[in-house]
Amino acid sequence: MKTFALALVIILGMIMLFFAFMEMKVERSMFRISHLWIILAIMGISLSAFGLGSWLTNSTVSLAVLLIAMAPTAAAAPVITSFLKADVAYVTFSVLLTSLVLSILIPLVLPTLVNLDGGIAVMLVLVPV
Repeated sequence: MKTFALALVIILGMIMLFFAFMEMKVERSMFRISHLWIILAIMGISLSAFGLGSWLTNSTVSLAVLLIAMAPTAAAAPVITSFLKADVAYVTFSVLLTSLVLSILIPLVLPTLVNLDGGIAVMLVLVPV
């Protein structure tokens, strides 16, 4: 039953994103400097949360806080933006860009913060995204 519910949530999320992407025209002008500020803010907040978590609790909790804060989770933002009649292209491009950049940065940043035997393969994290 849990598997069915999870599959249903994933399918409904994909349908919502599909309708949001249908209204979007891909253009070079979609990229704005504010997209870089968003990525820097996500990185800064997540690394600050990791530092605070390392100072207050153990490393396992702080690592969980880092990954939760760094994970791109705004998949429903384009749909909500289209309901509000705002700039869907900006929000959609922001979701796509942050997902791609953070999927690459997480495996690169993680071994420097946590002692791991060996590294993390970027492609193992990037391919499922």
